[in-house]
Amino acid sequence: MALALHQAFLEFVLAQYVNQGVDELDQEKLSSLLEFRYHTVDDAAAQLGNLSAVREAFVGFQPRLYELAPCAAASFDANATADLNARVRSRDLREARAILRTRNATNWMGLTQF
Repeated sequence: MALALHQAFLEFVLAQYVNQGVDELDQEKLSSLLEFRYHTVDDAAAQLGNLSAVREAFVGFQPRLYELAPCAAASFDANATADLNARVRSRDLREARAILRTRNATNWMGLTQF
């Protein structure tokens, strides 16, 4: 159950990243993101459990953000990171979301447990 809640929060973070930009991934934004999603950090802790694990997941998924999932390798060229960044910068959010969804399609960015 906690894994599903953590994944839902990380999906929220990704949506914020796509909508607002890369600054949403700054570690200093974590408290603000938790408050935005859950109203208070205490409410977030009540729903998500151990906030250290949430912080670890928040930081831990970011290096995987630009890695290609195995199923996406055929769909994206070697310049996929630049492609995603260009889509976000140009506000082509529909395409950016599609890229992220494809990359998340298998094994939710490599996260199987926290």
